[in-house]
Amino acid sequence: MHCIPIWLHKIQDKDKIQQCIYSICFNIDGSQLLITAGHDVFLYRSIDGHLLHTLKGHKENVICLTNAKNGKYFASGSADKSVILWSSKFEPVGKYNHNDTVQCMDFNSITHHLASCSSMEFGLYSLEQKSVQKYKISFKINTCAWSTDGQSLALGCDNGCISLRNRSGEEVANIELSDGQSVWAIVWLSSRYNEDEILCITDWGQKYHYNKNGSETLKNKNIHIEALTIKTLSNDSYLLIGGCKGKCSIFSIDGIRLSEFEDKHSWIWASSVHPHSKYVALGCQDGTLAYYKIEFSVIHGLYQEKYAYRENMTDVVVQDLVTNKKVRIKCRDLIKKIAIYRDRLAVQLPSKIVVYESSLIQTSEMHYRIKEKLAENAVCNLLVVCSNNLVLCQETRLQCLSLAGIYEREWTMNSVVKYLKVIGGSPGKEQILVGLHNGQVLMLRVNSLVVQQLFNVTKSVRCFDVNISMDKAAIVDDENVCSFFDMKSKKLLFQESDITSVVWNSKFSEMACFSGKHIFNIKVDEFPAHQQRIIDMLIGMWGSKIFSLNDSIVSVIEVALSVPLYQYLEKKYFSKAYQIACLNVTDTDWKILAREALDHFDFLIAKKAFANINELKYLELITLYEKEETNGSLISS
Repeated sequence: MHCIPIWLHKIQDKDKIQQCIYSICFNIDGSQLLITAGHDVFLYRSIDGHLLHTLKGHKENVICLTNAKNGKYFASGSADKSVILWSSKFEPVGKYNHNDTVQCMDFNSITHHLASCSSMEFGLYSLEQKSVQKYKISFKINTCAWSTDGQSLALGCDNGCISLRNRSGEEVANIELSDGQSVWAIVWLSSRYNEDEILCITDWGQKYHYNKNGSETLKNKNIHIEALTIKTLSNDSYLLIGGCKGKCSIFSIDGIRLSEFEDKHSWIWASSVHPHSKYVALGCQDGTLAYYKIEFSVIHGLYQEKYAYRENMTDVVVQDLVTNKKVRIKCRDLIKKIAIYRDRLAVQLPSKIVVYESSLIQTSEMHYRIKEKLAENAVCNLLVVCSNNLVLCQETRLQCLSLAGIYEREWTMNSVVKYLKVIGGSPGKEQILVGLHNGQVLMLRVNSLVVQQLFNVTKSVRCFDVNISMDKAAIVDDENVCSFFDMKSKKLLFQESDITSVVWNSKFSEMACFSGKHIFNIKVDEFPAHQQRIIDMLIGMWGSKIFSLNDSIVSVIEVALSVPLYQYLEKKYFSKAYQIACLNVTDTDWKILAREALDHFDFLIAKKAFANINELKYLELITLYEKEETNGSLISS
């Protein structure tokens, strides 16, 4: 996960005095960003930070903003004790007052009623009736939030209590936090455990979870931020929390810190998340308005049909791409690397590496259990796992460890390692291909210090693959050239341009699949490749199934292999044609294969092909012919 700065402004008044930004919100489609600064509300174009409008109407500092979920209205609240309702065309359409500074506001997403709070009271404003019903409360309200179903309103107070109210404003529960710290930031999020929403509460030290009846649902966790603002990210998968001393981080729902923003050195009072994409805005006390893009890197591994990927930053999901069966492993920490090979799965966490093995339980479900835990706080950019070893790579250095974490050996390359792949071998003697920045492709064994140079493509290696018979390799370099080599002779067989990824079929050693410019090519032996369209990135091929990647989601595309079948038939390669047919062709293709084989007296292939489509008459005829041939041979002799 990376927080990439997009643009930044310093908000000042005409006298160059910094203006604190207390509140931020996006419009309904995310194209515009509203912020408070001084007595005004500023409207920016979110994509580039261009100032579009300045809205005036308040006589003192504007403290809070909120946008109606239907996109028709937004509201601003001020230290002048007033609330102004604005239309989507930025015209004032309503106004009412409180008895003190308006501290916070939120629109109900269902009824679109506006909850507004001042020091010792809150109001519920009806847009239809243009009236406000006010309620007294014993403590100063710092923050408020409607649940997404519109049934509950939470009020976070200065004394460390949270008052839960129904839509009529009546209190249904009161939550008293144990340490009594002031509550400045709360948010509702969808529960993973039941149908009720969960209220996430941050005081100046802890993070708590409560449901609508006021009972605690998850264990509290110290987040080490004195929170002033909290928002949800990516469909309630993450929390964006900012606060005092310029600290702002992204957390998992369970309170695990996943990523930090650059230190703003000024209190972060406001934050907002783009409604339809991964952009966030932060507002600070010193007038800093910062706009970021959140990028989630894909952490994954593939071995044949088994695909392991990171989900929600702290879980590993292992998926069988053929059967679509999945198993989830909760690591409860930030996952940095994943490697999978045969029955081994390695997961790198910030302070350790956990190695899992698939269970031998004979059930229809997948199971993984912990085999080893290595207290290895290793900095590595690549990680592979073998049957008995881990290989960690940092720049030019490869280090081999046992699964118990014991150092065994290391190799130093003459260029930065860009790609690693375990290509097979007996346990403890696996072979690993190493692709370097200088274009070299090397091979080593985990039980030996010897490094063998195989090929050189002159440009930095992006990816490569070896076929299942380990006699051919394909390498893609940074200039999108795919080079095919013979593993034994090291001879360059041919090259293809405009290629970004390449794989060999895990079921048929003579079939390669390579893609680029939204086209994937299937090539067998020396025959011309045939093409089909593909949108995502090609990562694997299993028989007639293409695995394509979009973010961390893999799509399985079933492809008909009629073209390579007919290519083999044209050359009378009936055995290979039969192998292709077993992967996926139509009944018509099977019939053509059977008759072609029969016409050329390849009875073994003909019988297999006719049997596949239940052509019993042909099977009987072939059997009868073979008997007559046998009898004729006996008589002749």
